[in-house]
Amino acid sequence: MNRSRELQRRVFLKALGLGLTAPLAAAFARRVLAAPAPRPARLMVVYFPDGVPPEHYTPKGAADSFDLNVGEAVLGPLEPYKKQLNVLLGLKIGGGEENHESISQLLLPGREVGTSFEQIVAKSLGSPALLLGAVPLKSVGEQFNAGAKNALFRDGDWIRTQVNPIRAADSLFGAPLGGAAPAPAAPPTDAAFRQQVLAMTEGELETLSTEVHKLTIEQNKLSIHLDAVRQLKAKSGKPTQMQAAAAGCGGAMPSVDALRDLTHGGMDTDFFYTESNLPKIYPAQLEVAAQALLCGSARVVGLQVSYGVSEAVWSFLPGFLSSDQFHGTLSHADGSKLEIRARFAKAKRWLLQGLVDKVVTTLDQPDPLDPGHTVLDNTIIYVCSELADGAMHNTNTKTMYIDNGKTMIDTQLPMITIGGGAGAMQTGRMWSFGNRPHTDLMMTLCEVMGARGSDFGAFQSIRELKT
Repeated sequence: MNRSRELQRRVFLKALGLGLTAPLAAAFARRVLAAPAPRPARLMVVYFPDGVPPEHYTPKGAADSFDLNVGEAVLGPLEPYKKQLNVLLGLKIGGGEENHESISQLLLPGREVGTSFEQIVAKSLGSPALLLGAVPLKSVGEQFNAGAKNALFRDGDWIRTQVNPIRAADSLFGAPLGGAAPAPAAPPTDAAFRQQVLAMTEGELETLSTEVHKLTIEQNKLSIHLDAVRQLKAKSGKPTQMQAAAAGCGGAMPSVDALRDLTHGGMDTDFFYTESNLPKIYPAQLEVAAQALLCGSARVVGLQVSYGVSEAVWSFLPGFLSSDQFHGTLSHADGSKLEIRARFAKAKRWLLQGLVDKVVTTLDQPDPLDPGHTVLDNTIIYVCSELADGAMHNTNTKTMYIDNGKTMIDTQLPMITIGGGAGAMQTGRMWSFGNRPHTDLMMTLCEVMGARGSDFGAFQSIRELKT
């Protein structure tokens, strides 16, 4: 009998001796000398409309030592996660003067051409993308109005996002509207194994880990996994979100639950097309996205927040006026309207704070599919917009003057990434590219996520972003 088979047999017998079931003992034995599996990479694409005032956005400092707290600090909520952050300056869409229609090529290799990159990634992972929308249109009939001015995701044709987070949550985690919950799909072998391991006591894990080390001095996949799970259990006697996810998807979603009461269980569909309801819908969609990524229910998630010519009034935020319409008032403030530009920056910070509170923080915990890393380590959250400065309507880096010509500053197409992409992404830097086509970034993200970059067109990968 060769050494590998003998080792597997001995681990199987040891596991049986500890009282494990035969299937679980066999699963341990198979993993003794198994090659490490690829880390479970995930992708989230988040769209915020109308650009950003650069005086409240562009960090100051060096590439590897930069300050996010500039002006109203749009990026300030990411300070605790700066080591996981990339700020990507100097990118452009198309020729640089595209107006709001540039949304139709924000995720594409050209204007209304090809397949948006999140679809390419989803297909490469064999996992359909979950595409959500927080009031991404004024009405049902206008979602694809004005040359896709309201649409973001495309695969042959424009894809309608799911605007109702209750329906999205129920379809992912059970209890769909109008019927009984579907039978849960059988989990992948690795996921089922991890769920059973998490159910073991700390003593059982300690004993089995000791026995494995007696049998071999190799740092194999099993011993590494046992060590990671044992450390997780040692942190707290309380159930973690990881353990909850192992038992079944769909953790606490208070914003989704609040919408159930407001919308008669989601049946009041007009609610989700009403722009004034954005502050209630947006957090709920973030909760659905976070739980889907945490549980592995979706490996690719897209979230379109509002749209480029939104008429929503932002007086729900402290210090805002009843006339502060998102597009026509806030984003249109030119360089002489400093107070309005500051309020626009506060609106953008509010959006990013929600993303941090509901998604980034949730993902910053051990991965149920890879306990040795956090979900955030294994994820790329890509945040983007179709414009640089909302008043100029440009899509590139360009000099502008503010405060009646007293201050000169460069506009920036706001694009950032958060998370390590399963170890494939460089992080913790501010990058400057000198009006490089943003399609180079799309191609790079495809490659980082394991998809063929050639599927996104003849662009140049940004090598320095990859590990």
